[in-house]
Amino acid sequence: MSSPTREKPLEAEIEEDLDDIEIPEGDFDSDGPGPAAGVAGPAIPAWKKATAVAAWITAVFFLYVLIGNLRTEPAPTGTALSPIEPGTVDEEIPADSLGVRFAEVRELWNSLDRPPSITKPLRRFPENGQFDSFFHLFETSAVVAGAIDAQNDYIVALMVRSNLGDPDVGTMYLHLCQMLHPFSPTCIDNYFEIGLDGQTLADFAREGREVSWTFEGNEWRVTIADNLQTIRVQAPGSN
Repeated sequence: MSSPTREKPLEAEIEEDLDDIEIPEGDFDSDGPGPAAGVAGPAIPAWKKATAVAAWITAVFFLYVLIGNLRTEPAPTGTALSPIEPGTVDEEIPADSLGVRFAEVRELWNSLDRPPSITKPLRRFPENGQFDSFFHLFETSAVVAGAIDAQNDYIVALMVRSNLGDPDVGTMYLHLCQMLHPFSPTCIDNYFEIGLDGQTLADFAREGREVSWTFEGNEWRVTIADNLQTIRVQAPGSN
């Protein structure tokens, strides 16, 4: 174990301490009573010297460990953030929102591994009033757009629009469901049973269709007109 505040490895510090120790010089005579100033003493076997050095190194090691554990660590710097435990977040999701921040839109949209994907950072456009806006045009000419509460950056409305002949028209509702209600069969069933009335998009190509419903407090609306399908989802306070 080593202290994160130590600038050199523990082994290097021990080696430096060993270099600073001065071993007394003198002659040792096997016939004398022991080492003294100007008096020769008995020779110390090599194995005893090695044992003593090993014991000293062990003692120094544990001393550094103890000091490292007792040393007060400096406060972390930089951009690292302390983990937030559940229940300690001060900010609550605004009731009049879809529960998604603008910065999360791209990641949540792409969490569904189906085309179309958002391949570029979304651009935000300031507007007069409380809400800003964003939109993204896909290569197939489909569009995803939304309104952002400028006070807290939460999305209050989302819209997807695509041509009825667009190869991705049949997946746009799936992206919305995945973003707002992940893995919810009810969200998908509502689109087919209410939005399309159990029929297909081609069935409404001529006469068109417009229908709305409420799911978990949010208003969903499907409009089919002029060979376009538009799906809107709005939070209660965005009307």
